[in-house]
Amino acid sequence: MLICCLLCLLTAEVVAQSAIVQTGARAMGMGRISACLSDVWAISNNVGALVGTEYPSAGATYHALPSFPAFNTMAAAFALPWKTGVAGIGVFRFGDDLYNESVASLGYANRFGIASLGIKGNVIQCRAADLETRSAVTVSFGGLATLTPGLLFGAYIVNVNQPVINPITEERIITRLVAGIGIRPSPVFLASAEIEKEVQERPILRAGAEYEVFHRMVFRTGFNFYPQSGYAGIGGKFGRLSLDYAIQLSEVFGLNHQATATCHFKRK
Repeated sequence: MLICCLLCLLTAEVVAQSAIVQTGARAMGMGRISACLSDVWAISNNVGALVGTEYPSAGATYHALPSFPAFNTMAAAFALPWKTGVAGIGVFRFGDDLYNESVASLGYANRFGIASLGIKGNVIQCRAADLETRSAVTVSFGGLATLTPGLLFGAYIVNVNQPVINPITEERIITRLVAGIGIRPSPVFLASAEIEKEVQERPILRAGAEYEVFHRMVFRTGFNFYPQSGYAGIGGKFGRLSLDYAIQLSEVFGLNHQATATCHFKRK
């Protein structure tokens, strides 16, 4: 009886939240750096950096965690440059048949002087087996500024409106704030560091770099200081097709991988 009473007193609050993270093997290879990266995957990361997409582009990515296959993710993105800016759409899926999350995003970004600003709307759906499927609409903002030809500053906020995803427990979609700087001393080298903060969580510090060789191969590496994780990646350009691969060594999930394919459609 005494043991049962003690076990009843040993309680802990467990809080589950969205598993949406930065997407794309390029970002993962640099330690999940995303605030200063301009490519088609900005629709999933910093929507303000979409303006760096020069041609219509489409991409697909898959992130595999061999130690926990239920956490595998997949995503697709498309960006379309216009005279007045760049529009983008993206889809994301996390989980398995027992529990999964799906996200559809629509965003737009434009340049204003040395800075570019973007806004994105997301429809998030959470589904658990034998339970009610819940959904919410969120809004995200992002920006990227070129302070000097070799210095960048990027920041974005995800789910700024914090909608309620579970009316019974009044659980809200969490808000994430990411800010970082990028240093590009030459067209073939980029180094970046950033900080990510969630409500009631410790900040995450990241640093990463990429180096392009012969305008075709790209080598990447990165590190997270909390939680500690090491990253490495490689990319190749083959005409209109870009292939990227990244690997992460995490103290939580061990070794995991992400592969991305991106196609660029040049206009006549």
